[in-house]
Amino acid sequence: MSVIKNKTLVSKEEVALMQLEDAIELFNSKRFHSAITLAGAAEEILKKLLQQHYSAQNILMASAEEIEADMFKMYKNILGIKNYHIHRNEIKNELKHHGRIYNKNNITADFKEICLIHLSGAIMNYQIVHNHVPRIKIIVEFCKEIGIS
Repeated sequence: MSVIKNKTLVSKEEVALMQLEDAIELFNSKRFHSAITLAGAAEEILKKLLQQHYSAQNILMASAEEIEADMFKMYKNILGIKNYHIHRNEIKNELKHHGRIYNKNNITADFKEICLIHLSGAIMNYQIVHNHVPRIKIIVEFCKEIGIS
Protein backbone atom coordinates (compact mmCIF):
# COMPACT_ATOMS: atom_id res chain seq x y z
CA MET A 1 0.00 0.00 0.00
CA SER A 2 1.19 3.50 -0.75
CA VAL A 3 -0.28 6.96 -0.24
CA ILE A 4 -0.60 9.40 -3.15
CA LYS A 5 -2.01 12.88 -2.32
CA ASN A 6 -4.43 11.71 0.39
CA LYS A 7 -5.36 8.65 -1.64
CA THR A 8 -4.21 5.16 -0.84
CA LEU A 9 -3.08 2.84 -3.58
CA VAL A 10 -3.82 -0.78 -2.75
CA SER A 11 -3.90 -3.85 -4.93
CA LYS A 12 -7.12 -5.81 -5.24
CA GLU A 13 -5.30 -8.85 -3.93
CA GLU A 14 -4.34 -6.90 -0.79
CA VAL A 15 -7.98 -5.85 -0.37
CA ALA A 16 -9.15 -9.44 -0.77
CA LEU A 17 -6.65 -10.63 1.83
CA MET A 18 -7.75 -7.91 4.27
CA GLN A 19 -11.38 -8.94 3.72
CA LEU A 20 -10.41 -12.57 4.25
CA GLU A 21 -8.61 -11.72 7.51
CA ASP A 22 -11.61 -9.76 8.75
CA ALA A 23 -14.00 -12.53 7.71
CA ILE A 24 -11.97 -15.08 9.67
CA GLU A 25 -12.01 -12.81 12.73
CA LEU A 26 -15.80 -12.54 12.41
CA PHE A 27 -16.07 -16.30 11.88
CA ASN A 28 -14.01 -16.96 15.01
CA SER A 29 -16.37 -14.61 16.89
CA LYS A 30 -19.34 -16.61 15.53
CA ARG A 31 -20.56 -13.58 13.56
CA PHE A 32 -21.22 -15.74 10.52
CA HIS A 33 -23.69 -13.43 8.74
CA SER A 34 -21.19 -10.61 8.32
CA ALA A 35 -18.34 -13.03 7.72
CA ILE A 36 -20.22 -14.56 4.77
CA THR A 37 -20.43 -11.29 2.86
CA LEU A 38 -16.76 -10.42 3.48
CA ALA A 39 -15.59 -13.93 2.63
CA GLY A 40 -17.75 -13.87 -0.50
CA ALA A 41 -16.27 -10.55 -1.59
CA ALA A 42 -12.72 -11.84 -1.04
CA GLU A 43 -13.57 -15.02 -2.91
CA GLU A 44 -14.95 -13.09 -5.89
CA ILE A 45 -11.90 -10.82 -6.12
CA LEU A 46 -9.49 -13.73 -5.86
CA LYS A 47 -11.48 -15.67 -8.49
CA LYS A 48 -11.16 -12.75 -10.93
CA LEU A 49 -7.44 -12.43 -10.18
CA LEU A 50 -7.02 -16.17 -10.73
CA GLN A 51 -8.80 -15.90 -14.09
CA GLN A 52 -6.67 -12.88 -15.11
CA HIS A 53 -3.47 -14.61 -14.05
CA TYR A 54 -4.10 -17.72 -16.10
CA SER A 55 -5.75 -16.02 -19.10
CA ALA A 56 -2.58 -13.93 -19.49
CA GLN A 57 -0.79 -17.27 -19.94
CA ASN A 58 -3.52 -18.64 -22.25
CA ILE A 59 -4.39 -21.29 -19.67
CA LEU A 60 -7.94 -22.16 -18.67
CA MET A 61 -7.93 -22.68 -14.90
CA ALA A 62 -10.96 -23.47 -12.76
CA SER A 63 -11.75 -21.53 -9.59
CA ALA A 64 -12.63 -23.21 -6.31
CA GLU A 65 -16.33 -22.76 -7.05
CA GLU A 66 -16.00 -24.33 -10.50
CA ILE A 67 -14.07 -27.30 -9.09
CA GLU A 68 -16.81 -27.82 -6.46
CA ALA A 69 -19.53 -27.52 -9.13
CA ASP A 70 -17.87 -30.26 -11.18
CA MET A 71 -17.84 -32.55 -8.15
CA PHE A 72 -21.51 -31.83 -7.46
CA LYS A 73 -22.49 -32.67 -11.04
CA MET A 74 -21.86 -36.34 -10.24
CA TYR A 75 -24.41 -36.23 -7.41
CA LYS A 76 -26.90 -33.60 -8.58
CA ASN A 77 -29.75 -36.12 -8.91
CA ILE A 78 -29.14 -37.55 -5.45
CA LEU A 79 -28.73 -34.13 -3.82
CA GLY A 80 -31.48 -32.47 -5.80
CA ILE A 81 -29.24 -29.54 -6.71
CA LYS A 82 -29.84 -28.52 -10.30
CA ASN A 83 -27.60 -25.43 -10.42
CA TYR A 84 -24.75 -25.59 -7.96
CA HIS A 85 -23.64 -21.99 -8.49
CA ILE A 86 -27.09 -20.65 -7.52
CA HIS A 87 -27.30 -23.09 -4.59
CA ARG A 88 -23.82 -22.18 -3.35
CA ASN A 89 -24.27 -18.41 -3.56
CA GLU A 90 -27.94 -18.00 -2.69
CA ILE A 91 -27.55 -17.16 1.00
CA LYS A 92 -24.54 -14.88 0.38
CA ASN A 93 -26.59 -12.98 -2.19
CA GLU A 94 -29.64 -12.90 0.09
CA LEU A 95 -27.50 -11.26 2.78
CA LYS A 96 -25.96 -8.77 0.35
CA HIS A 97 -29.02 -7.77 -1.68
CA HIS A 98 -32.02 -8.36 0.59
CA GLY A 99 -33.12 -11.30 -1.50
CA ARG A 100 -36.08 -12.44 -3.43
CA ILE A 101 -39.65 -11.26 -3.09
CA TYR A 102 -40.72 -14.42 -1.22
CA ASN A 103 -37.89 -14.13 1.29
CA LYS A 104 -37.80 -10.48 2.34
CA ASN A 105 -38.19 -10.72 6.11
CA ASN A 106 -36.33 -13.80 7.32
CA ILE A 107 -33.58 -16.09 6.20
CA THR A 108 -32.88 -19.61 7.36
CA ALA A 109 -29.58 -21.32 6.69
CA ASP A 110 -26.59 -23.05 8.20
CA PHE A 111 -24.65 -19.79 8.28
CA LYS A 112 -21.48 -21.36 9.71
CA GLU A 113 -21.32 -23.91 6.90
CA ILE A 114 -21.99 -21.30 4.21
CA CYS A 115 -19.29 -19.10 5.69
CA LEU A 116 -16.82 -22.00 5.59
CA ILE A 117 -17.63 -22.55 1.92
CA HIS A 118 -16.79 -18.95 0.99
CA LEU A 119 -13.75 -18.72 3.28
CA SER A 120 -12.26 -21.91 1.87
CA GLY A 121 -13.16 -20.82 -1.67
CA ALA A 122 -11.25 -17.56 -1.24
CA ILE A 123 -8.24 -19.37 0.21
CA MET A 124 -8.26 -21.99 -2.53
CA ASN A 125 -8.47 -19.34 -5.28
CA TYR A 126 -5.40 -17.67 -3.80
CA GLN A 127 -3.66 -21.02 -3.43
CA ILE A 128 -4.28 -22.00 -7.06
CA VAL A 129 -2.37 -18.90 -8.22
CA HIS A 130 0.41 -18.82 -5.62
CA ASN A 131 0.81 -22.54 -4.79
CA HIS A 132 0.48 -21.83 -1.08
CA VAL A 133 -2.09 -20.45 1.31
CA PRO A 134 -1.80 -16.74 2.20
CA ARG A 135 1.09 -16.30 4.61
CA ILE A 136 -0.88 -14.30 7.12
CA LYS A 137 -0.98 -15.68 10.65
CA ILE A 138 -4.77 -15.73 11.14
CA ILE A 139 -5.28 -17.33 7.71
CA VAL A 140 -2.55 -19.94 8.26
CA GLU A 141 -4.07 -20.87 11.65
CA PHE A 142 -7.56 -21.04 10.14
CA CYS A 143 -6.30 -23.29 7.34
CA LYS A 144 -4.76 -25.67 9.90
CA GLU A 145 -8.05 -25.78 11.81
CA ILE A 146 -10.18 -26.64 8.77
CA GLY A 147 -7.62 -28.85 7.00
CA ILE A 148 -6.36 -26.75 4.10
CA SER A 149 -2.65 -27.13 3.53
